[in-house]
Amino acid sequence: MSNTYFQFKQFIIHQDQCAMKVSTDSCLFGAWLTKTIIPTLPDINQVLDIGAGSGLLMLMLAQEYDFFIEGIEIDSSAFQQAFSNITRSDWKDRLNVCQGDVRQHTFKDKYDLIISNPPFYEMDLRPTVASKAAAMHDTTLRFEELLAVIELNLKPDGYFALLIPFHRFDYLKELSISKGFFLHKVVHVQHREDHAFIRSMVLLSKKPAETSIESMTIKEKDGSYTSDFKQLLREYYLYL
Repeated sequence: MSNTYFQFKQFIIHQDQCAMKVSTDSCLFGAWLTKTIIPTLPDINQVLDIGAGSGLLMLMLAQEYDFFIEGIEIDSSAFQQAFSNITRSDWKDRLNVCQGDVRQHTFKDKYDLIISNPPFYEMDLRPTVASKAAAMHDTTLRFEELLAVIELNLKPDGYFALLIPFHRFDYLKELSISKGFFLHKVVHVQHREDHAFIRSMVLLSKKPAETSIESMTIKEKDGSYTSDFKQLLREYYLYL
């Protein structure tokens, strides 16, 4: 049985009401944003997290930066969990999460940075539990819809970052280019060097750019975390 909470160094994620629990790849995505991406971006003041889940990414960013972060979550139970996690944190005054369908929601501002760990495994086997299906699959939000929402709510010079399944990367790349976006950075992620890639972390914007493509391995063959992973997660994980 999964733990009902995940203890980080500076905050706790309670997750008993969330279909999708804290995962290694979502933590890696959050740390990649805070340590590698955001320091290179100019004038980030407002951030939107689409599909906030338990509030994990919002809290990871809030630990490192003092900008305003807003989240939106369609599932009522996950929203309540995110609201509770945020309210208990040291940064609640500059965090806000709302419940709603991002395709129908009207935001009062446009954002400098939009982040999302969108639903996984389109056209793959779908689980029988409805809430987990909605969280893991694109039954609620397709890539085409996600890009349309991002384009509507992103400032003209803004950026957006996504964590997606590796096997969906080529499709997202083609779709993004067709919508006038440019891939700035790509990191393909694998559990171990002898394993296939499982995730891709991508940064895009409307600004022309040459694409930087890298890879990252989470664990060594002996099961210990790689030095690259430890460097990114050191300020979050309790025992690094």
